[in-house]
Amino acid sequence: MLKNTLQAHKTLTDIYELRSKLAQNAREAELFRELAANQQAEARLQSRDIGRLEMY
Repeated sequence: MLKNTLQAHKTLTDIYELRSKLAQNAREAELFRELAANQQAEARLQSRDIGRLEMY
């Protein structure tokens, strides 16, 4: 389960980072950089939660 979760978040992060590079203006680039950062944070939180569930 952890592997699939991390892969899904990695895919979304990669998409957001690509969109940031292809952005038409600075505001759009910043939006996608923030989305990528938020996706990475969410992956960390879910990894922690999955780890806790697997301990039980």
